[in-house]
Amino acid sequence: MYADMICDVMPPIPEDGGGNGTNLEGTGSDNGEEAEANIEQLMVSMLEERDKLQEKLRETEDTLNTSQQKLVEVEKERDVLLRQLSLNAPQVCIYNTIVNCFRFCKLLNHDRNKRKKTKKIPAYYIHKSRKS
Repeated sequence: MYADMICDVMPPIPEDGGGNGTNLEGTGSDNGEEAEANIEQLMVSMLEERDKLQEKLRETEDTLNTSQQKLVEVEKERDVLLRQLSLNAPQVCIYNTIVNCFRFCKLLNHDRNKRKKTKKIPAYYIHKSRKS
């Protein structure tokens, strides 16, 4: 990605076939104007790339600010829920104990009723055994 940005910003510099390569003016005014046009184009490209990067930076900063605001809201909501939980936790423990007591009582009653039913012998069994 970084290499692509460099290529977009800095166009390739053509090499002259003749000369030592350090003469930017060249042999005539055409080469000087061409070099100046190349530099101008390079500057325009750099400015355009800078504008794109600044716009991307603004968008990223906006996204960051939005995320930070949401984080603050969620932290506040979490704190409220934790306070509610800490206030209601003792009540929940009491209700849980009461429910468990009722379950135990129900289980005892069910067990008693079951034992009573097994101890009772229906009357028709008794009558049948007397006839024999």
